[in-house]
Amino acid sequence: MSNEIITESKLETLTVTSEETQITCHCFYPFTTFVRVWKSTFLVCKQTGTKVPVTHALNVPWYPNYILIPAKERFTLIFGPLPKECTS
Repeated sequence: MSNEIITESKLETLTVTSEETQITCHCFYPFTTFVRVWKSTFLVCKQTGTKVPVTHALNVPWYPNYILIPAKERFTLIFGPLPKECTS
């Protein structure tokens, strides 16, 4: 189960304070599968190439552990802020 692509996710920017933001990614697979997250997971800003690491994982374990997630059950990944120049 390496290099699998999450088939559907929703990204949203949540303002925490006037100077802090976080990116919350609500994810699910359309089928039942085993899932885990590596602490090396990151988002990449296409405009700047900046990599933003995952800071928290909810309802999914960190490597090396796995969890069986039923089809369409959500898990959440939280990342730090992307640069202001980032639009996609």
